[in-house]
Amino acid sequence: MTVKKKKEKNTVVWLHSKSFEQSIVESLNKHRITWLSGPMGCGKTTMATKIMKTFVHFDATPYLHLPKNQGTVTMGRVDPGTLIMIDNVDKDICKLSFICEIFENYQNRFFIISDYSPTPSSIPIPISIITMKSPSRTKMINYASTLVGHSKSLEIYQKFPTNFRNFLNAVDCCHRFGIDVSNHDEFFDSNTTVKNLICKGGAGHEPYIGKGTEEHGHVIDMIASNYNT
Repeated sequence: MTVKKKKEKNTVVWLHSKSFEQSIVESLNKHRITWLSGPMGCGKTTMATKIMKTFVHFDATPYLHLPKNQGTVTMGRVDPGTLIMIDNVDKDICKLSFICEIFENYQNRFFIISDYSPTPSSIPIPISIITMKSPSRTKMINYASTLVGHSKSLEIYQKFPTNFRNFLNAVDCCHRFGIDVSNHDEFFDSNTTVKNLICKGGAGHEPYIGKGTEEHGHVIDMIASNYNT
């Protein structure tokens, strides 16, 4: 299987370097498991879907909470030549035994996306670990300055220096609607939402009444794709 960068057809704001994109493409072609780590909101999932043409997307939050063997049965239905992306893998739910299991039992290539970066010495199988950062301070401020001015760009950057997604949302709100986005807004992130709604021990739907949910469309997609109906 060869991974090729897709032709860009959208207008997503992207300030990361082309060389970094190429390093991921090379890793996906060379290694069976590529692990992309970086801070929340830096653009990991956007990067993954931007450069990959054919893949199957599993979200780790509900996937790793499924009853024993149910997840592996689901993964076994995927064609061996298809790259599998496992997103939202964190330190608490990603056990190394799971990584070793998929490496030994499946011939697919895997692209694991996580806020957590393991140490190479802790993994007993070949794995390529790539660390992603948010775009540089200069690139973020320069981009925002063209829309909201330099002083406002600095103000927004101070609120979201590492979360590129939230930074772009704040710039867009300021530019289009004149709204200042607070960095103290309380939202349920995707992981928490899925755990609460469909995982054993979750808080259910009550906490969401009258509150906001981050990326609600993405959350619905994760539940529809992973929940065993």
